Amino acid sequence: MKNEPKKIIKSYIKDVSKNLNCKYSVKRLFLADFKNRILDYLENKENIAVEELYSVFGTPNEISRGFDSVELDKYEKQAKNLKWIIVLLIVLIAILSYAIFIIVAGYGTDVTVTTDSYISLL
Repeated sequence: MKNEPKKIIKSYIKDVSKNLNCKYSVKRLFLADFKNRILDYLENKENIAVEELYSVFGTPNEISRGFDSVELDKYEKQAKNLKWIIVLLIVLIAILSYAIFIIVAGYGTDVTVTTDSYISLL
């Protein structure tokens, strides 16, 4: 794909993004999916015009109006799941870091037991 079609696609997606009124995470997921649909459509095409994108996919205003609640729910669920996966990964990394710290810190100390301290414990 030449440089010119990339500019047209980028401009089109930017215009669509401006017209969408939803959370950033939902917007990001939708736009990534939308860009993939555009690239699939343009796979075998050399030249593209904005008017062709408008006729195939719709104008930015039409897309924002067509972004119905069902589609919004789908992307909100994906964003929520992604958030929980990230939180879970951070917690797991923290636990593993703490466990490694405890193991490494334990190798530096020598434990000696004398009979006097053993008797005093009884």
